Amino acid sequence: MKEINHFTKNEIEILHDGFSRLYSGVVYDTLHEDIKPPMPYVLSKAIKPSWDFDEVLCGVAFTVQGATLTDKSHANTTYVDMLSSLYDGCIEMISSGIDNKISVFGEITGKIARREGAVGTIIDACTRDIKGLKSDGYKVFSEGVSMIDALDRWQIVDFQIPLPFQGEDGDVWVYPGDYIFADCDGVLVIPHKDTFRTLEIAEERKERENRIRDLIKDGIPVAEILKKEGRW
Repeated sequence: MKEINHFTKNEIEILHDGFSRLYSGVVYDTLHEDIKPPMPYVLSKAIKPSWDFDEVLCGVAFTVQGATLTDKSHANTTYVDMLSSLYDGCIEMISSGIDNKISVFGEITGKIARREGAVGTIIDACTRDIKGLKSDGYKVFSEGVSMIDALDRWQIVDFQIPLPFQGEDGDVWVYPGDYIFADCDGVLVIPHKDTFRTLEIAEERKERENRIRDLIKDGIPVAEILKKEGRW
């Protein structure tokens, strides 16, 4: 198996603590204006929170490949192996490979994923059991909600491999170990090697925007704000 980029447990905790205090605007601006990754990094705006939470979802990408079910006798093998490979601080990134009307995730799977360490799940298809997911506080981003189950229609065929997701500027390739930042404005994929630098710059950008907020509150003229802090 190809070597997978990873963070230590301590690094994951530091990153979560830092990114959970941010918002997608400053993280996007950091990627767009400072980091400038060579590949697209904004997932399709069709992928949204599946229930009404405002908190940030951030963690390390754990990629999961799905496909139309072809062999029922082996449908659960990779599924079980995948769930047992989840770890603290990861986010399941499920590339469904199927019609997005099908729900490939729900409350029971969410309970297991959380027990195994996942902090959330992002799917390019539908999810279901929203009441249960909300009750558990398990964050899911998906392209919609539907009660149509994936049982006997869909299976997990591989995991922890590079996978493409539809993006706003072309396919976004997600590699195991990349860092995921998601909030109510959308989902961003941060290359593994750029994660700490992105956090550092985004924190500086947030501080600057907070200064601008204070200047607005204090009634400072726009021209003076621009002169003092520059364009926001």
